[in-house]
Amino acid sequence: MPNFIHHIAYKAMKLSRLTFYLVLTMGVLPLQAQKKLNPDSLLQLIPNMVDTQKMLAYYDICRYYVGANKNKSIEAAQAALTIAERKNDDKWIARCLNVLFSTLNIHGESKNNQVLAEKALQHAIKSKSKTTILEAYESLANTYGMKSMWDKAIEYSDQCLLFATEIKDTVGLLNAYNMLALCNLELNRAKLAIQYHQNSVVLSQKIGRVYELGRAYAGLAEVNMKQGNWQEAMLNAKKGAESFKKMNYPIGQAQSLVFAGAALLQLHQLDECRLICKEILSLLDEAGNDAVRGDAHNILGYVEMEEGRYGLATEHFKKAEKEARKSTNYKLLKDIYRGMEILSALQNNFEAARDFHHQFQVVSDSSLSQQIVSNITNYQVKYETAEKEKLLAEEQEKKSKWILGSIIALLLLTGLFFYQRKQQQMQKNQARLEAEKSRLEAELEHREANRLREVDKIKSTFFANISHEIRTPLSLIIGPLEQMINGSFKGDQQKYYRIMHKNGKRLLELVNQLLLLSKLESGRMKLTGSFGNIHNLIKAIVNSFENLADRRNIQIDIDCPDEEGKCCFDRDAVEKIMANLLSNAIKFSNDGGSIFVTIRPMTGQTIQIEVMDTGIGISEEQIPSLFERFSKTTHSELQPGSGLGLALVKELSELHGGGVTVKSKEGEGSVFTVTMRVDRSFFDNHQFTNQTVENEASTFETLVSDTASISEGSKKLNPQKIILVVEDNADVRTYIKDQLQGNYLILEATNGREGLEVAMMQVPDIIITDIMMPELDGLSLCKLIKKHPLLSHIPVIMLTSKTEEADKISGLEAGADDFLTKPFLATELVLKIKNWLTTRIRLQEKYLSPLNPFSPDALQEENMDAKFIQNVRDTIQLNLDDEGFSVVELSQKVGFSRSQLHRKLSALTGKGPNEIIRSMRLENAKQLLEQKAGNVSEIAYRCGFNSPAYFIKCYKDQYGTTPGDVL
Repeated sequence: MPNFIHHIAYKAMKLSRLTFYLVLTMGVLPLQAQKKLNPDSLLQLIPNMVDTQKMLAYYDICRYYVGANKNKSIEAAQAALTIAERKNDDKWIARCLNVLFSTLNIHGESKNNQVLAEKALQHAIKSKSKTTILEAYESLANTYGMKSMWDKAIEYSDQCLLFATEIKDTVGLLNAYNMLALCNLELNRAKLAIQYHQNSVVLSQKIGRVYELGRAYAGLAEVNMKQGNWQEAMLNAKKGAESFKKMNYPIGQAQSLVFAGAALLQLHQLDECRLICKEILSLLDEAGNDAVRGDAHNILGYVEMEEGRYGLATEHFKKAEKEARKSTNYKLLKDIYRGMEILSALQNNFEAARDFHHQFQVVSDSSLSQQIVSNITNYQVKYETAEKEKLLAEEQEKKSKWILGSIIALLLLTGLFFYQRKQQQMQKNQARLEAEKSRLEAELEHREANRLREVDKIKSTFFANISHEIRTPLSLIIGPLEQMINGSFKGDQQKYYRIMHKNGKRLLELVNQLLLLSKLESGRMKLTGSFGNIHNLIKAIVNSFENLADRRNIQIDIDCPDEEGKCCFDRDAVEKIMANLLSNAIKFSNDGGSIFVTIRPMTGQTIQIEVMDTGIGISEEQIPSLFERFSKTTHSELQPGSGLGLALVKELSELHGGGVTVKSKEGEGSVFTVTMRVDRSFFDNHQFTNQTVENEASTFETLVSDTASISEGSKKLNPQKIILVVEDNADVRTYIKDQLQGNYLILEATNGREGLEVAMMQVPDIIITDIMMPELDGLSLCKLIKKHPLLSHIPVIMLTSKTEEADKISGLEAGADDFLTKPFLATELVLKIKNWLTTRIRLQEKYLSPLNPFSPDALQEENMDAKFIQNVRDTIQLNLDDEGFSVVELSQKVGFSRSQLHRKLSALTGKGPNEIIRSMRLENAKQLLEQKAGNVSEIAYRCGFNSPAYFIKCYKDQYGTTPGDVL
């Protein structure tokens, strides 16, 4: 029997330990242990203080009395909080709430403490004070610990540990260690709990914190008790009590002694246990803590019961029960009722024992319910009036039966009511579910109908677009053929044979694209990967489009990483992706625009390629449908759609393990970004060949030709020459502009200096200038133009209001090409401009001939344009075998920008820089072929072509035969 009683006594200590640790973990050190303070003197001075001083005074008074005087400490905490709230000071509101929380906990008042802790955290976060936030987290950790919500308690304790470490708050660290030890002990992790308590002992001794040292020893005592080490538990508990005694903290001392008493009870040292319990009750006379006082009486009850003093045992158990009720300590009530059950059994009062056992079970089932208190009270009344019930047994039995019958009837009626109500609710729910089901079915049918209509619309749109794409080349095939069959054909048959052949290939390419898209969408297409240099392949593709871009003065540049582009890829897929993107960029770029191709350095398994243009751009509403077949990027009927190209780009890039994205702004251009997987492992699910990819681009001749046709069409839409009018009289400028508007692009300048700047930037085809102007007159302007290598070729027509021959002679000496005397006829102005433009076209053959690398120097003049042409010829000839030599390098060597060089050469020769470079390379190749200087590939590379296939195409375009035919 004693061992059983000892076990019960230990269980009775469980709530004492819980309350003890949750209270002490707050670290509210009583102020009387920190510094000397006379609270009575301070209270007398408070009326003469300002609010801040009052608040701090009450705060110190609270800390002085905490653990020593319950009422005074709580009153002081509430007074400090009232002032802080009036001042609306978040930091001090939080601190006062925290100290009130601690005070109530220490004195056994914990009913609304979670509300206080949560409110404290809200104000602490607003104040941004890390110390105050740490205190609030400690309060919340305690709150959840008291509710046995250990996971939440650990969560907030970990927050405390982080904040304390960050701000180097050693007391905060000690509090976090203590709370984590408590939680781990509750979760049966005793070793971890001991580790935290030992850390606390070491740190407390190191920094001289007596309070935290006492708390740590008491914690170790609790772990010892759980492990059954009663002697060690008693020693550690006494060490804790001694620490609290040194700092005059009676509640802490009393709580530690509770653990010592429990251990002594287990060691059967009953006399010392009794003395310690009486010391506990003495300490709590003024300090006040109902829970701890209840623990002391509970232990005394077991002591007296063990020694056979059943009357004293009953008295102590009743006092313990009273204190437990006051502090709503239901776990202590469980142990009290278990003790009273055993005591009644020892006295052979088995009916009372049964009642106490029932009370024990009720408390165990719902320890936090208010109904527990009511049930406990009823059973206590029943126990105290047992004798009266015996005398009134019959009457009570009848009354009980009547009450029981009434209850049963009431329960039956209530059950019937709820059953009917449940049935009605189920019927309503069933009706609602049926209605919802019908609605969903109707909605699904509506969606399916809409989807089918959308599919029909997409099919109709697709067939309309594909019909348009097919009809255009068919018209150019069937029309000339019908005329030839009927014998009514007029024109160059060879020319129309080439047109029909080109459009036949265009139809074939369209069919191939449709078949390829069908395979891609069905998932039947597999890539064929092989190793190669993807950088060189992309360069070759870009170079293949240079001629096309040059026709419209579109600058096309490529930026390639320094490292070698060795990787694994499907050549056909890369060619189709790049060709379609470049074709699309040229289609939608204005004359004189720019296209930039950027190859990003390979990152791991992926390569990224960007194609940026300065074209018309794409509106935001068009972007979502951009990669659909035959999507329109503009509402203008003059702009073509994207056909199947971008749809192919999307499907192929995704098949290659990547994708395509676009960024665009209407009127500013677009950037297409393609990503692809280029590692060997990617092709494990595709086909792979060990054959190395050649650095040639040969599969998109039709696409380039189609783009060329579109580009030529676009060029025809904008054939205007540029006329610069330099005149200080606004009305004259307006008059000239009105006469020429529509046929020419008119630029204006108000004086000679401004006119020179405009001419340098735009390189016009003709300049019309007045003679008399401010800043720089017409004669000076003309001289500067004729001496400038960029502008020397431009015809200058002078306007003058003077008729003297001396003025014309001065103009001729300045380099003027023609004159108009004010007032002049509009017809005369138009005809002069037309004649000068015609003359420039005739001169183009003269300047074009010397650009043949094997022709004699036909130009013997020493004028500036002849020197310029000779410089261009020599520069190109020196770099014919350099495949990297392009318009960029040529413009740098002759000292012009790319656009200026294009305007100058186009005006003098009718050809752009790229065409001239390619033409000279082809002339050189022709000579080498006729001399049998090597095979086709060798000669192609010697003449600066990086792709034999592209060389063959260009050669055939220029000479009508292939290089192989020459050999």
